[in-house]
Amino acid sequence: MSQKKVDAYKQQKANREKIMKKEKMILRLEKGLAMLVCLGIVCWVGFSIYGKATENRVQEVVDTQISTAALDEYINGLSVEQGGTATTEEAADEEAVVEDAAVEEEAAAEDAVAEGEASAEEAAGGEEASAEEASAEEAVGGEEASAEETAAEESAEEETAAAEKAAE
Repeated sequence: MSQKKVDAYKQQKANREKIMKKEKMILRLEKGLAMLVCLGIVCWVGFSIYGKATENRVQEVVDTQISTAALDEYINGLSVEQGGTATTEEAADEEAVVEDAAVEEEAAAEDAVAEGEASAEEAAGGEEASAEEASAEEAVGGEEASAEETAAEESAEEETAAAEKAAE
């Protein structure tokens, strides 16, 4: 019987490195899985607490409008200083910018009227002033208003008048 023990010991000693590597690998896997489980629990608890804390909050939506009139005036001033004349594409771009500004101002005025912050006359006054400013900008830029630009301004004024009647 002692010979069997000696043979078993020799065999174990010969395979000791393989056995140790296998045991280390299993230990690493166990530790990694335990860390993943703990991390999952911590994330779940944190998410639950965050959800309960923000459950009763009402999120406000804030709309911000930016006027680019000053930038447009600066760019127009640069083109005049350089002595260049605006092409039809540039005129169309400027017209689109003016129309966009008018639409934004009209929407802001309608919002103000709806909220009771301003009367319909105040809303109309702001839009007429923007059309006058657009005409003044064209005069400063050295360009005359074309028929298309005039028609676009008239249609914008008609839309403004229709919006005022609808608001009343």
